[in-house]
Amino acid sequence: MEDYKELAKIYHMDNSSSRDANIKKELESRLNAESTFRTDFSTPNGELFLAVPRELSALSERILRTERKVSNLLRQLPGIAQSAVLRSMVMDEVVCTNAIEDIHSTHRQIKEAMDAAQVGTAEARRFKELAMLYLSIVEGTDSLPRTPEDIRLVYDKVTAGEISEDKAPDGRLFRREGVDITSNGMRVIHSGLEPESKIIDAMEKMLRLVEDESIPA
Repeated sequence: MEDYKELAKIYHMDNSSSRDANIKKELESRLNAESTFRTDFSTPNGELFLAVPRELSALSERILRTERKVSNLLRQLPGIAQSAVLRSMVMDEVVCTNAIEDIHSTHRQIKEAMDAAQVGTAEARRFKELAMLYLSIVEGTDSLPRTPEDIRLVYDKVTAGEISEDKAPDGRLFRREGVDITSNGMRVIHSGLEPESKIIDAMEKMLRLVEDESIPA
């Protein structure tokens, strides 16, 4: 079976004079396929959609089978060992999340922040808040955000003490005006939604999408 290729790859592999028309036709075919899930979420390049090719279905099945095995093994452990495994997974997640943001952290730092009743530095408080947030969701003692206001509350918890007053979001919940992400302080590589009302609308749409049971989790 031929691998499912990204549209960009198909476009660059096509050396014909009609490749623009060909890629548009392929996009329409994928967008309207019976196995495609549409999101009604627009981007400058068009609507986001989830395609479910055969290999993705097979991989999803493998993940579900593996998850069942892992869950059965986890249930066989004593309660204290189950908690230790979950805490270890949360620490892995926080370290990886920090790395994405180019923040160096270690498992030891995260553990010390989680265990401390009071944490001194803003960085340690951030580590603790983020770790405890993940842990509360994993353990079922807290729920996922359901509104833009919930997302702002999470933001305030995780960034408490780290952001000066003049750098805090200046709108009702988020930024009033647009924000650009630049490379080397010059070339704009991403422009955020603006004004704030569009950010809130997009977040509400995203949250509805997360709760839509007709779309695979």
